[in-house]
Amino acid sequence: MSTDTTAPLRVLYLNHVAQISGAENSLLSLLRHIDRARIEPYAAVPDGQLLAELKALGVSTAVVPRARLRRTLNPLSLWRQYQTLRTMRRRVEQLSSQWKIDIIHANSVPAALAVGLSGRRLPPCIWHCRDLLIGDRVVRWLARRCQRIVAISQVVRRHIIEATVDCADQITVVYNGIGGNDFAPQRPGHQIKTELGLAADTPVVVTVGQLVPWKRHDLFVEAAQIIGQARPEVRFWIAGADMFGEHRRYVQDLKSAAPGSVRFLGYRTDIADIVNAADVVVHCSTCEPFGRAILEAMSLGRPCVAPRAGGVAELIDHGSSGLLVKPADAAALAEGILRLLDDQQLASQLGEGAQQRVRTVFAAQGTARQIQQVYEELVKEEQK
Repeated sequence: MSTDTTAPLRVLYLNHVAQISGAENSLLSLLRHIDRARIEPYAAVPDGQLLAELKALGVSTAVVPRARLRRTLNPLSLWRQYQTLRTMRRRVEQLSSQWKIDIIHANSVPAALAVGLSGRRLPPCIWHCRDLLIGDRVVRWLARRCQRIVAISQVVRRHIIEATVDCADQITVVYNGIGGNDFAPQRPGHQIKTELGLAADTPVVVTVGQLVPWKRHDLFVEAAQIIGQARPEVRFWIAGADMFGEHRRYVQDLKSAAPGSVRFLGYRTDIADIVNAADVVVHCSTCEPFGRAILEAMSLGRPCVAPRAGGVAELIDHGSSGLLVKPADAAALAEGILRLLDDQQLASQLGEGAQQRVRTVFAAQGTARQIQQVYEELVKEEQK
């Protein structure tokens, strides 16, 4: 590690997949707003979309193998996953030496697992914990091998501490941030509605997220059925896909259960346009570690409805920047949606409150400053 206090810290950002979802968008936002006079970023990611975006930001990049891990009892599959992590680890060793890295920033559980494997000494590692669905044994293993942990919400911090109480001093809560250019629509909402075959005044309710069971799109579909009885003109859009092809049956069941008012938009590169066209944005997961999709909707002034659970309950201040409803309850979700559709003044007030809350609590510049502080504190600790 360099002892030159005037030179920028060299940070290697490690990610395990090439596709861009919430964690990757948060990483890109951080790198847009990091102070390049203090932090010199490098990135090691699989070849693909994320790599291209990082290059466009002027970040020095290198390719590592994709390390999408799956729970399995198949010993051959486990061995292959271990070998993938081992290959990633060796690549990180090479890059750390080549680029004279000061800190490794693991942007996911697989990235942190790879860094934590035995091998040549590496620079200190920060595990950016963005998950709630992590087994206690994995949390304990990582906490012993990572020098610092950044949790994206208080609920994530509590999850880590419940698994291993001894690591409380290692954890810093830093909310994901969003800047003005991170999520900017390119087309007006009425144009999107027209392109998707609707009249400009058709009320539209949107949810955004990967089609995976824990996102609870089934609650969205059930709420659409309930609302359809009172407001048959309302349309519902689900933006997102089963990005890794691991939940085909779940997606099939969703589509089979969905009424005609529900449209599956699939993976979209114009999510900001889709969200901007929404009259109400909904989140359904009861175990969301943060909820970047809701943060993005709030930044556009869209009124949101979400369960009072997980990290989303830290995002929304109920009654002033959105509505929080009973978790895992489609009827409560439908009631919240109808309340906003029927009260345009309330919807507008909550949208304005949401934008104000983003500016004051979740600004990308603040996130970057807090992360930079974690880096600098870690370097000082390592130099003692």
